[in-house]
Amino acid sequence: MNKALYINTPRVYVDKTLNNDSKIVLDKEQSHYLIKVMRRTKGDLIRLFNGNSGEWCAEILNESKSDCEVVCTKKIRSAQQEKAVHVIFSPVRKNRVADFIVKGVELGATEFHPVITEHTQVHNLNIKRLNKLIIEAAEQSERIILPIIHPLIALDELLTNWLQTNKLIACIERQDNIPALSSNHLSALDDIAFIVGPEGGFSDREKEQMRSNDRILPVSIGEDILRVETAIIFMLSCIKFMKL
Repeated sequence: MNKALYINTPRVYVDKTLNNDSKIVLDKEQSHYLIKVMRRTKGDLIRLFNGNSGEWCAEILNESKSDCEVVCTKKIRSAQQEKAVHVIFSPVRKNRVADFIVKGVELGATEFHPVITEHTQVHNLNIKRLNKLIIEAAEQSERIILPIIHPLIALDELLTNWLQTNKLIACIERQDNIPALSSNHLSALDDIAFIVGPEGGFSDREKEQMRSNDRILPVSIGEDILRVETAIIFMLSCIKFMKL
């Protein structure tokens, strides 16, 4: 794709099949964004995308106060499978979760797995709101395939199922572990999965559970104690650096 050609063209996620001459009626919120916020009008070009159809150039056919009809005119690029990057985390207060979900989308996370640990203080998440943030972040960051956020489950349940097929990198504080950037797992594995602890850290039982399993690699992310969102951004930055 020639990004320079489309750099000022708004992107909108649509959960519909896109083909040549496909006509799409955008919902009220999307229409308001294009017409009132971005000041687009009949004849202007926008971009539509989703993980199945890829990204398409589309022309606005007509607009009103409540909806906007567009037609696909040219396929810009196909959706390419991304290297899986799983982020396993314990929920924190909603605005902090929102911050690292958005940054996570920008930094290449493909799946988010919230878990309840022994020290978890927040036991619910607004998945609908977080999915909306994921869409907005994908629209802004030029990603085509939307990251997934999974339902909240107990840490023990996740580990029992996860370790049957996948390895896991565990960021464990106050332990003499190898530095995250020294781990060839960040570049050698086809799928990368890492877990960060909750506020207050993992319990002694959870630490021992992870240290004693040969499918879990404990790593250090420095001597300082990082907040959940900072640790996630740090790990995603390390992974992105190793992929460059």
